[in-house]
Amino acid sequence: MWPYVVKAVGYMDFLRQQRLTTPYLTNRAYFGLVPESISHEGYASKPRHSYWDNFFVLRGLKDAAAMAVILGEEVQAEQFAAFRDAFRKDLYASIDETMRLRGIDFIPGSVELGDFDATSTTVAVDPGGELGWLPQPALNRTFERYDDFFRQRRANDRWVAYTPYEWRVVGAMIRLGLRDRALEYMKFLFEGQRPPTWNHWAEVVWRDPKTPRLIGDMPHTWVGSDFIRAVRSLFVYEREIDQALVIGAGIPAAWAESAEGVTVRRLPTWHGTLNYRMAMSGPDTLWVRLSGDVTVPPGRIILHSPLDRPLQAVTVNGRPLMTFTTAAATLDQFPAEVEMHYAPVPAL
Repeated sequence: MWPYVVKAVGYMDFLRQQRLTTPYLTNRAYFGLVPESISHEGYASKPRHSYWDNFFVLRGLKDAAAMAVILGEEVQAEQFAAFRDAFRKDLYASIDETMRLRGIDFIPGSVELGDFDATSTTVAVDPGGELGWLPQPALNRTFERYDDFFRQRRANDRWVAYTPYEWRVVGAMIRLGLRDRALEYMKFLFEGQRPPTWNHWAEVVWRDPKTPRLIGDMPHTWVGSDFIRAVRSLFVYEREIDQALVIGAGIPAAWAESAEGVTVRRLPTWHGTLNYRMAMSGPDTLWVRLSGDVTVPPGRIILHSPLDRPLQAVTVNGRPLMTFTTAAATLDQFPAEVEMHYAPVPAL
């Protein structure tokens, strides 16, 4: 497939060159982006310069550069990496300029509208992998604003419909360290499976399931892929900015504290196949066994505590670990047997 990857990168460069011309030197919000389109269906009435498009382009450039390294294509590896870095620089400069021009404090959906569109912005986080490069205050504000919207909608019995593309927000919240919000959204979204025994989502969920209106594609496989990525994020995800493997960031405390505990088998990651078993080995100790063929990445392994109690001590393969916080332990060994110790729960 390599020749087709090369052609795709060439075409992305062709598109980008159209926004590197003289007229755009004085219109920096558009400079260096790919042209407007309606690939984001919300802009179907009129093409826009959507950040949705541009974050997918950046994802493609990152993958192409990585493929070139793996295949030993040294010249193209250097060219693609330079293209990726230049495109990222112009993309973030555009976002900053659009925020300034529109007087907004969140990441916009498009240049022209400066619109709030958290479900679109999530692609920058996953699968885009741009957490750590994205402007953090604006990113936080984007999802704070989504949370406000979510709560108002749920409290208002008059809401009409939504698209379950919102599954993407679950993975973003987990990566932002907001596990409880992610689990709350999951519960709401599961209520939108119609009919329930089909275990799927249509493109549009109506509050009243008897509403005789458009439901779009059913089952909707794009929503399905959003769901799969969101659920995977509960158990593991890769953090690109520092090349860390993050385990268990979305696991509910109730799962870990149950008699069955949590078991993961043969889960593919960028760094190898991961298995783990997580269960209570006493009232104040969580036992975790990590196995498989994972190679510890440069950013090491971040093992999150699923319990709603602060960590007091951690041991790895029988030795005390110093690299831990109240919520997670950083490991540089694999396979590993980990014990997470908590303060005793006060007696009532």
